[in-house]
Amino acid sequence: TLDTMKALTQTQQGTPDFIVEYVRGHGYPPTVREIGAACGGVRTQAVVDRLTALERKGYISRVMGSPRTIRVLEAES
Repeated sequence: TLDTMKALTQTQQGTPDFIVEYVRGHGYPPTVREIGAACGGVRTQAVVDRLTALERKGYISRVMGSPRTIRVLEAES
């Protein structure tokens, strides 16, 4: 539940919201590069690091090595 999830940093906060909105608009999750572009041209590795932190904190799940597999977990609860 959200009560047990770890708090997000200010940098991390917009990423799950972007993913949810992207899925609503496109029907599938964004790629790492699309997330980086939406965050003002953030480096790919910085996006990967951010997604890893979000996954560790329980906000998203993804299949490593497969594009467009990011799921926002809090939106499902």
